[in-house]
Amino acid sequence: MVGDRSDTAASAEDLSTWLEAAERFLGAHLERRRPPGSSVPGEGSDRVGLFHNLTVDEERALIQRARDWQRLKSDAGYGSITWPVEYGGAGLPHAYESAFRRLEQAFVTPRIHEAVSISVAIVAATILVLGTPEQKARYVPPLRRADDLCCQLFSEPGAGSDLGSVATRAI
Repeated sequence: MVGDRSDTAASAEDLSTWLEAAERFLGAHLERRRPPGSSVPGEGSDRVGLFHNLTVDEERALIQRARDWQRLKSDAGYGSITWPVEYGGAGLPHAYESAFRRLEQAFVTPRIHEAVSISVAIVAATILVLGTPEQKARYVPPLRRADDLCCQLFSEPGAGSDLGSVATRAI
């Protein structure tokens, strides 16, 4: 795996060399974003909509592309840069993660889907912090790689989508 190392106190030269490899990886799999001002606002990679207006097949394909990208990054060592090696991460300092995120922004990545982002960023992180060693070993690697997906549901107190908490009174 790219980035596996026992010495996490990497020098600036190591980061520079690592970023060059990361840029080659991104360039081999993605196209670069167009320069500012050359795209149509709100379309393509500049789409800013929060919710998807997709058919079932389109949403399934979107989820698959997001999962495939997360797996590709993970297999190359860029999916969990600062996470412990024993849980599928590269074990590198936060400077590497920050630098990779800035670099990745220069490329058109597959649109993320909330099922993937919740699994990768929220559920896996929660288990990493609060889980038992057995739970971490079992769940964190497949969640961070997007092999397993989770869903997170909320109900708003005082009603919202939670009709069980609707309060009524007679006047």
